[in-house]
Amino acid sequence: MFSDQLEDKDFLTIGESLESMFILLVSCNFPDIMIKLFKQNEMKYLSIIFFISYIIISVFLIQGLLKALYYANYNEVNKIKSEEYKKKTK
Repeated sequence: MFSDQLEDKDFLTIGESLESMFILLVSCNFPDIMIKLFKQNEMKYLSIIFFISYIIISVFLIQGLLKALYYANYNEVNKIKSEEYKKKTK
């Protein structure tokens, strides 16, 4: 979608694109990536729709699933540790 932007080095290859999308997901400087493309891209509305939908999907779905995964593993480790502690104290 953004590969025709030769001045922009964020989306030239698949690897750089994935890195840029990861920065959009976890960093507070994500407007740096989007604003460059808004200024260069002729179809601004398509890129706006793309970035807004990506941010919504990643924030609500992907990060929510990751939080649930970490929480489930945390509870499992706590259960194992508490059972071990109970066996030691008996």
